[in-house]
Amino acid sequence: MRQTIDTKSINDTPLNGRNWVYIAQLTTGAVSASANAGGTRGSGTGDFVANGQRAEQNNFILGGVDNNTNLVDFLNGSSFVMRPPPHALSEFSIQTSNFSAEFGHSAGAVMSASIKSGTNQIHGDLWEYVRNTDLDALPWNALSSPPYHENQFGATFGAPIWRNKLFYFGDLEVNRIAISSANITTVPTVLMRQGDFSELLNKNLTGASQSITLYQPNSANPNEPLTCNGKTNVFCSTQMNPIAQNILNLYPSPNTNNGLTYNNYNVNLATEDDTFQWDQRLDWNVSAKDQTYARYSYAHEQKQNGLPLGPVLDGSGYGGLNDTNLFMNFMLSETHIFNPHLTNEFRFGYNWGRSIFIQDHAFDPTIATTLGLGGVPALGPGKYGLPYGGVGGINSWGSEGTNNEGQNVYQILDNLWSAVLPEQYPRCALLPTLVEVRILRRTSLTKDSRTAVSAGVFTISWASALPAERERRYNTDNDQGRFMAQGS
Repeated sequence: MRQTIDTKSINDTPLNGRNWVYIAQLTTGAVSASANAGGTRGSGTGDFVANGQRAEQNNFILGGVDNNTNLVDFLNGSSFVMRPPPHALSEFSIQTSNFSAEFGHSAGAVMSASIKSGTNQIHGDLWEYVRNTDLDALPWNALSSPPYHENQFGATFGAPIWRNKLFYFGDLEVNRIAISSANITTVPTVLMRQGDFSELLNKNLTGASQSITLYQPNSANPNEPLTCNGKTNVFCSTQMNPIAQNILNLYPSPNTNNGLTYNNYNVNLATEDDTFQWDQRLDWNVSAKDQTYARYSYAHEQKQNGLPLGPVLDGSGYGGLNDTNLFMNFMLSETHIFNPHLTNEFRFGYNWGRSIFIQDHAFDPTIATTLGLGGVPALGPGKYGLPYGGVGGINSWGSEGTNNEGQNVYQILDNLWSAVLPEQYPRCALLPTLVEVRILRRTSLTKDSRTAVSAGVFTISWASALPAERERRYNTDNDQGRFMAQGS
């Protein structure tokens, strides 16, 4: 089942962030990848579920070559890599079932997009979309209206370089987002920082069904409650760990929830998210029998995240202070017509990317020791920072660390299309025969770049519409070959 969406439909559809991938959710068999439908990290970037398959099972194609995220953790936040602006697309199609072997990749949908080409006429677009705080209402859980500023602007341009022979088309888009969002969490109260946890005895302050009684350190004996000078749930000064007290004192002070011990800190966390992307395409009509074109796409996202507990304790959990996503996608196509009945198309694709999450103080080897923490492995510049520390009942401090993942995917594809004349088979019209050679090599670098995962696939497919013919495919995946025959 295939549906094609043209330029007019793309530009006439109201799209959040001008993200045309969301249109796929309007097609048959596709729904949003929300939490109720197998949600993924790409739920906010348009990822969708097709016919019950996971969002990661979709196959994204741009200009006939691979446009998928092959990172283990999808750090870029989507299953696809490149997303050209809507004005740069000539069309895109989505197939949710019964697609042919040439689209074999996974069990989900196939989403194929094509970028416009240059023509003999000069053409282009210019745009800017603006969102700001003045247009927003006060969120129900915020103490003040969080700032929101977004400027998304860009242009396309197409023109002939050599009339009827050589054409150029390019697009460029910049999206600058500066926002804040309310973040409600729990921090130690003033008394807790002094070793006094008597507030836990008051159910009205904790929201618990019963009083919470602490026991002496290294003991879970109800007959040994924590006391100091007759006060329950209170540490004596000699019992307090100076490192723990130092860390607790670095927590911000409670500022909400009327003195309760939970959800007592509300802060507007600022986020800056800047994306710069462009596509360049060159078409060359070599002769009446040869046409070739090349495309190069680039996308660079730089994101700075607010830290719930400030610049020392961090408290961001998974992720980092700075997130960087850099991806490049190249393709080359050459089509040669041997005769009216025989055509060959060659394609080469290269899909490169790197996603890095860097936590606060990642280049400071002394940050942990300044808090009195020892024994933290020194992994090198960019891999330092405060280790993750979890304390029940309050926001964790530190970060889960730096993530560094990359991908190298290249493809070599060759499609041979032939047709026989009707007089050879009187009952048939022109009958296509497709021979496809596909070489796919994928390399992924994970975590600290010391672990590499490599996989290769070599596929030959032969399909014909001639009577009694069959489709055959030879496939090697991780050095294991298998022969498959599919009846016509």
